[in-house]
Amino acid sequence: MLFAGNSKTVYLAPDPQTEPFIYAFDLNGSPCDTIYLPYEQVKRTPDELNDEKVFIEQSVRINSFGQLSIDWDPFPYRPLIKALGTDADGNLWVQRGDELTPVFDILDSSGSVLFTAVLPSRDDAIYWKFRMTPQGIVAFPQDPEEYQVVYLLDFR
Repeated sequence: MLFAGNSKTVYLAPDPQTEPFIYAFDLNGSPCDTIYLPYEQVKRTPDELNDEKVFIEQSVRINSFGQLSIDWDPFPYRPLIKALGTDADGNLWVQRGDELTPVFDILDSSGSVLFTAVLPSRDDAIYWKFRMTPQGIVAFPQDPEEYQVVYLLDFR
């Protein structure tokens, strides 16, 4: 489940892995809108599946101090929606899950796409997490090879 909000609306993607729907609610919890995104599922590459398998299995071993091990079977498709957030203007930013480079559709309060933003030339960004805030985008690698880096990206 993914969610984001601003001073007027709360957005909820109940199953971003398999459903391209976002529900909008007012601050009282009343439904306002259902936003359907025309995203289609894309199969993950063998490398993507293996990377997730290794990451999850190692994480379980590390967090259990070597006491537990699992055989993880990754979901074969990329998520339809990877992240949600709102900007200072109240627009909803939706990160597509089917792309290898970060691609965001920016929607107005009625659910209409205003424009699409792409973070070019960052092949490693497939494994980044993004948090959209009114001040800009915070991006960080999920599993850095050396040290943790946090990127602050402006909305321009």
